[in-house]
Formats: sequence, structure tokens, C-alpha cells
Amino acid sequence: IRLCLFIYFWEKIRNDMQGTIIFDKNYHIKKQFLELFFYMFIILSVFDQSREAFPIPNVLNSMIPLIRDVLILYFFIRNFSKKINSLFVLLPCMLFFMVIIGFLNIHSIKVVKEMWNYLKFFLIYYVFSNEEIFISNRKKFLLFYLRCVLILFIFNVIVVFCFSAFLTRLFSAGLRLTVGNSSIVSYLYISALIIVLYFEVVRHRIIYIVMYILAIVSTVTTTAFVAIIPILFIYFVTQLNIKQKVIVLFFTFIVLCVLINVISSISLLSSFLDYLKEKGEQLFELLSFNSDISSVGTLSARELQKRNLLSNMTFMDYIFGLGFSGYNKYIDFMVENQFITFIGLFGLVGVFFVVFILARFFITSIFTVNVYNLTIISVFLCYCYTLVIFLPYASNFVTAFLFALSNFYINTNKNRFYIMRKNI
Repeated sequence: IRLCLFIYFWEKIRNDMQGTIIFDKNYHIKKQFLELFFYMFIILSVFDQSREAFPIPNVLNSMIPLIRDVLILYFFIRNFSKKINSLFVLLPCMLFFMVIIGFLNIHSIKVVKEMWNYLKFFLIYYVFSNEEIFISNRKKFLLFYLRCVLILFIFNVIVVFCFSAFLTRLFSAGLRLTVGNSSIVSYLYISALIIVLYFEVVRHRIIYIVMYILAIVSTVTTTAFVAIIPILFIYFVTQLNIKQKVIVLFFTFIVLCVLINVISSISLLSSFLDYLKEKGEQLFELLSFNSDISSVGTLSARELQKRNLLSNMTFMDYIFGLGFSGYNKYIDFMVENQFITFIGLFGLVGVFFVVFILARFFITSIFTVNVYNLTIISVFLCYCYTLVIFLPYASNFVTAFLFALSNFYINTNKNRFYIMRKNI
């Protein structure tokens, strides 16, 4: 009788719960496939700049971007009904308007391809913000991302050392230990460093921090050297109380003065100091408005691109923009400066819209004491000076990924303050 009652109630409960997570046999299989797709999505994104160096057939290599875009659309469609706001109504209208203006300027359908590159930023951001597979296994996927970036660093070092002459011709690697665009690769390394600092994902955090700093230095990129300063400064200073901050800042200044004097007196290290001075001079030239840029390198080339575009734009171009790929009306390639790119694409109206969003994000971060947000917006602004962030896929992915992670950042110092105040 007991056995019959047990079987009866078990079958009743099983029938009532049919289709739920506990009794749905297909659920676990589906979950495994979703996780596999998400792992694939991260791999294809992290190794985007290096995939041409892999010994894979050209046909498969050309299909990788298509596979990646299909995964983005798949995860977006899965979560389309979640958190739809006015931004997803305004955005398609604005992008469609820029497609029309760009087509009228250059009479080419390649404007649609560039529009898709910008649209992917919002799709990737939406996926990482709403995908349940990522949210419920966030720590596991973040750890996987960190390891992928570390493998990318090791891969770059090995490939450049073994095939440096070959890569110099094909990828312009030279003395930089990167395959592909060094600024974009450094952006990947910096994103991993930020995740290690602000998310408790790894155990031996100091080892990962040192490895990613070495990776950033290996790119020999001015922007990365500048961007790493606010990352480390904001993080380590915010871990101290007011008294400790004053002491640390004072002794840091003294130590820097002593180190500069010591380094300048040693012939072997003085050349390295001269190199740092040259990088500093390039930075000041980048931020200045001088009519003559004397440095030979990427900064002078970017300055020339900027002047060629802005000097040819008409008054109406400044107001409404040139649309996607509309800059080809005046120059052959895009200016590697995101601020100038926004002016060329969207005009002053679009620039005002972007600045308003960034300012709102920045002010909100200050009032909520969100140190992570302040860090990523500092890095974002640094890279905007030397990179069209939303056009190459890898930098587009990193930016959307970092901004999406702000939804999951927990300010432990802020929570501690509220607990203390409540107890008092």
C-alpha cells in the first residue's frame, strides 16, 4: 500500500511538473549546447585579430565572421523581449537615417555593412546584459575570457618571435609582440586586467595582474601606456582610507623623483627614459591644436586624416553628418579618432547625443560610487583618441562587454559603508 501510494503521488507530481527544469530531459542538453555556443562566441571574439595567423583554410577563415554574427543574432533574439526601452526604438531610426545620408553621399551599399558594425555594439551589450546562460554562470565565463586573453598573449609572443620577418610584412608587427592591430590587442589585454581587478574570479590575482601588465607593455602602444595609469590609480587609491591616500600619494611623488634621477644617471636605462619622454611628447601633440605635428608615426598620420576630413566638410555636413561611409566623399579611409568619426558620421546633433549619454553615465557613476564605471569610461576616452572603437569587431566587442559588466559590479566599499551606517 505504501509503495502504491508513493508511486501514485510521484507520478502525480511528475505529471504536474512536466516541462520544468527538474524533469525536462531536454533542458540539460539544451543548456550544454547554449554554453558551448557562448564559449565559441567568446573564442571567436578574443582571437579576432589573430585568426589570420592560424593555419586554417581561407574558406573557413572567411566564414568565421559570419558564424560569429549568427551567434550574436541568435543570443539577441533569445532575449529580445527583456528590458526593451526607448533606446531600441530611437536607435534603429537614427541608424537608418545615417544609412540614407551615407548612400546619398557615396552611392554605394557598403554603408549597410558599416551600419551593421555599429549596430553590433548594442546587440553584444544586450546579450551580455540579459543572457541567462551568462548571468547564471558569470564567474565561469569571465574566467574563461581571462584565460583566452592570456592564451592570446602567449600566442602573440610565440608567433612574433618565430615569424617576426613574415609578420612585419603581413601584419606590421615589427618590434611589437602582437598579431594584428596593436592598439586593439592592447584593448583586449586591458579589458582582462580590469576584470581581474574588479571581479573576484581568480584566486592568485597578483599573478594575473602582472601577466596582463606585461602583455599590455608588449604591445608598445602609446594609448595603452596612457590608459593603464587611470586603471591602476583609481583601483589602488580607492582601496585606501583618506589618511593612507595622502601618505601613498606623497611617497609616490618622492619615489618618482628619485627614480628619474637614478635612471637618468645610468646609461643603459637612460635610453629607456628617453623613450618614455618621446611617448609623452607624442601624447601632448595628440591633445594639442598646433598646426604642425613634428613626430613621425601614427599620431601625425591621424592628425593629417582629421584635417583632410574636417577641412572639406560643409556646414550641413557638420550639422547632420555624412552618414555611414560618407567620409569616402572627401577621404579614402576613416580617421582613427572616434570623436572625429562621430562628427563625420552623425554631425553635431549625434555628437551631442553621445556626449549626453557618456556624461549621464559618468555622473551616475560618481553619485553611486561605482569605481568600475569610472575606470572603463576613462579607458574608453583614452582609446577614442587613437582608434575607431566601433568599427573593428574586437574593440567593438570589448567596449560592449565592459559596459555590460557594469550591471554586475558590486561596490564592496559602498556596501560596507551602508552596513556601518545602519548599525550606528
